Amino acid sequence: MMDDWNITEAVKGITEDAKEKEQLMSVLKRAMEKEMKHSKALQENKSTKFIRSTPISRKISENYRMMKCLQNATQTVTSSWAASRQSSGNEFQDNCLALTSSLTPCPSTCDETEPYRTIDGCCNNL
Repeated sequence: MMDDWNITEAVKGITEDAKEKEQLMSVLKRAMEKEMKHSKALQENKSTKFIRSTPISRKISENYRMMKCLQNATQTVTSSWAASRQSSGNEFQDNCLALTSSLTPCPSTCDETEPYRTIDGCCNNL
């Protein structure tokens, strides 16, 4: 999971100090573990009349929640650092987009008569 999100590269991009890298890696690892437990608990909920999901929509939501979790953890750790070295955590947004786009690549053409939007947003703005 840490490889999917390129945690090591993101940490290298945020700080070069070995102690700070270790601290940030530890915080991010704990945050990821917490989010994975949360995702597992959410998966135990069954679909109802009002709550429906597909494997792709669940994975998209997991990617987004993991991105927000990593961003928040990064902001929390770096908020005590010098202002010039603080991180917004946006390093993880590109990874989230790449992971999501690999799930549902957009078609080369879209059906303009389709009345419904898709969760991946590929053909929503015709």
